[in-house]
Amino acid sequence: MGAAETPANTGDQKEPGKWAMACGCLVMLLGLGLIGGLVWAVVSFLRWDPPVPYSEAATQKVVQPSPKCFGHIVPPLPKDKRLNRRAQLEHDAWGDAVGMTCDTDVKVACPDDCVVTYKGKQVTIAVLNQGCTSWDTMRWCKYRLEPRAYFVTTRHLHNAFWGRTERERREGHHVRCDTIPGDAEVIPPTPKETGGKGVKLRYRCYTRDPGSITYSYAVWTKDGSTFTFEEIDD
Repeated sequence: MGAAETPANTGDQKEPGKWAMACGCLVMLLGLGLIGGLVWAVVSFLRWDPPVPYSEAATQKVVQPSPKCFGHIVPPLPKDKRLNRRAQLEHDAWGDAVGMTCDTDVKVACPDDCVVTYKGKQVTIAVLNQGCTSWDTMRWCKYRLEPRAYFVTTRHLHNAFWGRTERERREGHHVRCDTIPGDAEVIPPTPKETGGKGVKLRYRCYTRDPGSITYSYAVWTKDGSTFTFEEIDD
């Protein structure tokens, strides 16, 4: 019998297996590194807090006034003043001013036209088509009140934006508006020929989802008591 043959170059046959294992380990390490990098990128993205487009110092957290703006009840004029024309005017103008400011803390004087004072600022309400009729102990005065300007107040702005952002507040968003200096500003009436959304204010309001985008809104009003909020890009 012939001697058993010994395979030649056995070491050379083992080398490809070592290289395959080494390449497999390298691919595995690269894959793990890639997965780790992707996880880190996703976590970093989720934790990234975009810059806030407003100043905390120049804005206020929106809170709804108490009572709500439409909840103010104007009491009737006392009986002993119902024959007094000036008292009637001032009472009616006071009711208009409460609706305009969302506050009962307003002062009204009607020596001729009516002047409303609120937070140190004044608005004139013109008295038009005047005329009074008396009969026995009764007296009726006919007139029309027409504001020459309007108040924009923090209370009314917050009341309106509070109602506009019910869903955002429920989802935990921060809700803020620019600060109105002195809590009140006087604006001119909207020209009748323009109509539309009214006057664009210099104030903005914001909703911010923490850790996410902040939405900015331009504020429009016709009479200081009703508002339109227009989403804008900063």
